[in-house]
Amino acid sequence: MEFHVAQILREPVGYRRDFRVSERCEAKALAPPSFPVEGQVSLLRTDAGILATADVTSVVDVTCSRCLVPAQLPVELHVEEEYYPTVDVVTGARLPAPEEPTPFLIDEHHILNLCEALRQQLVIAEPMQPLCKEECAGLCQVCGQDKNGGSCACASGELDSRWAALGDFPRASS
Repeated sequence: MEFHVAQILREPVGYRRDFRVSERCEAKALAPPSFPVEGQVSLLRTDAGILATADVTSVVDVTCSRCLVPAQLPVELHVEEEYYPTVDVVTGARLPAPEEPTPFLIDEHHILNLCEALRQQLVIAEPMQPLCKEECAGLCQVCGQDKNGGSCACASGELDSRWAALGDFPRASS
């Protein structure tokens, strides 16, 4: 999701442009390499560059932590990052690097690419134990059959003989 911001960089501090977006982000990092984005983006001229604010929805490809089935989960992303120009928009001269440790930069062609900031938020928003659906029954612990498709023929109380010795320990009272 790229924005040509040369005109915004020529405007006074406080100038704002709003955009409605619906497209795919192509990230340069390994995961995820591309993802859909839909929502609002606002670009605000600051004294140092452009403050990009995005409130968008996307989907993340996950594997269900109970049944191991691939699933897509919707996520809401909020990004608020300042982007710094690398080239003066009027003179074309190179600008000194910002003092921020890992700044987001506007390239030499005055293109602000929001995809990396959105990708980082997408990775953070990904659930630690994703489920394909809230009522996912998971896999049978004995035979590995997906219980969402029906019950298996295994006895529910059957234990692996290697764990039988644990049954001799007294149970903790609550």
